[in-house]
Amino acid sequence: MVIGRALAVAVSPGELIQASMLAPPSGTASVRPVSVAVDSTSLAGLAAGDRVDILATAPAGSSDAGTPAGSVPGPAGTATGPASGIVQVVLRGADLLSISKAGSSLVPASSSQTVVTIGVSSLAEAETVVAAAHSETITLVQAEPSDGTGPGPGPGG
Repeated sequence: MVIGRALAVAVSPGELIQASMLAPPSGTASVRPVSVAVDSTSLAGLAAGDRVDILATAPAGSSDAGTPAGSVPGPAGTATGPASGIVQVVLRGADLLSISKAGSSLVPASSSQTVVTIGVSSLAEAETVVAAAHSETITLVQAEPSDGTGPGPGPGG
């Protein structure tokens, strides 16, 4: 029910209101906004209001020993990201709150990255996303409800 509920995110005129855009009945937002730089090419087809999974690509030769739980090495002879490293799930089912445009005060026009604001549900999730953003290349993909939500590799992983 929408009547009497506050919005937790900005909404454009005529935009369809989704449940994830509403603050809980108590009036406080259920998400913590976290802004991070992501690989711009991963944003194709995504828009504010979408649910996304956040993936991180560790640089090749990084100090991480072995393959972290939930990680997927790239196919032999191919790159999994700009650094040709290991890809791991950082967070599932986050809210994509906003996307900064190239040339804005947050993103230089020549940058291959874009700053996005992600809505997470806890401080622990915010810490996980920020830590990954400072040490790895972040990629966003459209979330699949069947994959599960929250941090980690999800159900069965």
